[in-house]
Amino acid sequence: MESPLRFLLNFTQVCSSWRSVALNAPGLWTTVCFTGAQASRSLREDFMCRARHRRPLHVIVRTHPARKPEYDPLSTLADTFQDGIQGVKTMSLCVAHPNSDTSIFNKEAHQLESLTVVAIKYGSFTLPKTLFGGCSPNLRRLKLRNLYLLPDSVLKNITHISLKGVFIGNSMSDCGFGYSIQVLRLLKILK
Repeated sequence: MESPLRFLLNFTQVCSSWRSVALNAPGLWTTVCFTGAQASRSLREDFMCRARHRRPLHVIVRTHPARKPEYDPLSTLADTFQDGIQGVKTMSLCVAHPNSDTSIFNKEAHQLESLTVVAIKYGSFTLPKTLFGGCSPNLRRLKLRNLYLLPDSVLKNITHISLKGVFIGNSMSDCGFGYSIQVLRLLKILK
């Protein structure tokens, strides 16, 4: 749990009046944060229960680059949204866990409008070929950093894209020659 959220959660334990105000504050429960620390994993069900009727949700996976995560937050995210990514408007995923579980990208995400994926360790993550089982009709904004994109990837409906340190291929040896070739390959997959 990131410190600002922990700070806000402390309000729920001051007294019954403060608890009531905090539990009914929509802004407190519309952002769900997974950090790779056991504390965020144990609070996941509380957050999801309280956020159930407060939409849209904003999901953040943020791991500290200097610390090894205690668990794979992407795996916990996939467990949390077993029946698809419902009511989530934005997802910001910082991937640092070795061998991250990518099954979250197989789940339908009908309401998702914005996705950010950042690999903390340069080139340590490959974005799956098809995002959200091909079912993310509202996804318009895509921000990718420090990762690999497969040459036959399908990115539909994207109107805003931001790329930095993105290579087309499975590894550096697959990436072709020069930046312009990579951009041409990327333009080919933006359908």
